[in-house]
Amino acid sequence: MKAVGIKKVHYCDNEGNMVTENVKNMVSIYLSRATINKSEHLDKLLKNNLPSSMKQINFNNFIKFNFVSYLSSYSYKMEKINGILTAYIYNTQSQKIASLQVIN
Repeated sequence: MKAVGIKKVHYCDNEGNMVTENVKNMVSIYLSRATINKSEHLDKLLKNNLPSSMKQINFNNFIKFNFVSYLSSYSYKMEKINGILTAYIYNTQSQKIASLQVIN
């Protein structure tokens, strides 16, 4: 969407709530059915595409939609130190593959 100049997306979530997100703040994961090593591919996508920080609403949507659809065998942990909320993403072997700050 960024490539074609779309700046905002409006959609309805599973509960029927209308959600508006800035495309620049969204994280998208694409997984082809033809991918041979799904876990390795997802690790690489997360390492390369997750930003160092993300707004709380975008992080919540990332967890809600991506973890349910593609990352059900992955896990995450939230930690707040000195007022900074950090999310750690772990792969299927419980290895930390990414971390990011979650901001309001």
